Amino acid sequence: MPNSSEGRPIAALFFGYFFYVGIFSPYLSLYFSAQKFAVAEIAFLLSLTSVLRIFGPYVWGQLADHLQRPERLVQWAAFLMIPLTAALNYGNLFGDAFINYAIILMLLFFVSSAFGPIGESLAVGVTGSDQGRYGRLRSFGSIGYIVAVLAMGPILDSVGILSLPWWLLSASVILFCISLTLPRSTSNALSHMEPIVAVLRRPAVVAFFGSAFLMVFAHFSLYTFYSLHLEKLGFTKTEIGLLWGAGVVAEIVLFYVQHLFFKRYSLQHLALFSFVIAAIRFALIGGVGDSTVALVFVQLLHAVTFALHHSASVALLRTWFVPAQQARAQALYIVIAYGLGGTLGSLVLAVLWEKVSPAAVFYGAAVASLLGFAFMYYSNLCSANESIEGKQL
Repeated sequence: MPNSSEGRPIAALFFGYFFYVGIFSPYLSLYFSAQKFAVAEIAFLLSLTSVLRIFGPYVWGQLADHLQRPERLVQWAAFLMIPLTAALNYGNLFGDAFINYAIILMLLFFVSSAFGPIGESLAVGVTGSDQGRYGRLRSFGSIGYIVAVLAMGPILDSVGILSLPWWLLSASVILFCISLTLPRSTSNALSHMEPIVAVLRRPAVVAFFGSAFLMVFAHFSLYTFYSLHLEKLGFTKTEIGLLWGAGVVAEIVLFYVQHLFFKRYSLQHLALFSFVIAAIRFALIGGVGDSTVALVFVQLLHAVTFALHHSASVALLRTWFVPAQQARAQALYIVIAYGLGGTLGSLVLAVLWEKVSPAAVFYGAAVASLLGFAFMYYSNLCSANESIEGKQL
């Protein structure tokens, strides 16, 4: 656990939230497949999490930067997730099941979008510039995720995928209980609102957000289609869970040792490296077929394409935005990357799945990763030029 007592509730919050995510992220597509929805319908339903991230996180981030009690927002969000999760059990009982599930997921994803910006801003407030401590704190989210993924595979193979909403309901109750342990915020940074428009106009920041958009666009080949791809190749739900788990184990290890890399290399170089590895990773997924050894290897690359990229991105946002802007900065990152990038990623890649082939989804993700590299490289050039101009002044 983090050394500071104020960090422990935040670590628990990360654990609880990603425990919930670890149940629905790998398996919700399989649940809707069992409900006889078409691939395009499944892609649309799962893309709603990204659609709601287009505006949901910024609403919560705005409130968190403005109010004195951001932890109250988390508690209310966790409470509302309980009835909304319970509603997943009844989406097909009356009327059009597809419409019912779409409405339920829109409400659920809007409420759950509070955890990203507020959780990250609380973590940044506790850890400051200590990337090692941030990594250890954030790793509890990965631990919660892998516990859920590995536990649910055998359970769903045993009792059936249609039981998924009941397990999600249990996880939502656990998350609400954890949220009640959050201490009252004492941050003075929340006492006023500082404008962020000037920062957002900087070319380096604009290009960075463009790169983040493309990285998450690429990763939605995993979040939406990877489980379906593996099932099509003949893997069981237990095996699918183990493959997801391999990636998360690598992610946890990276979070714990990342301070070694951040001490030696710049944030910009680490971010660039993550895009190179992402392009290789997605191209391999599309090309290796059902080779278990190869699929385990590419899952281990998740340590770089997600964990390293995420930590470098959070650190870059901290260098550009002052404390009173952090919740909004983190929210904008989620909106642009996971909202816009995730939505378009799910929908565009669904076309590749249906019109070309499942493998084409991952080749498309590899191309998006290379474009993200170009945006990040341009962001680095702009930052270097800004530094030179600042010294000359």
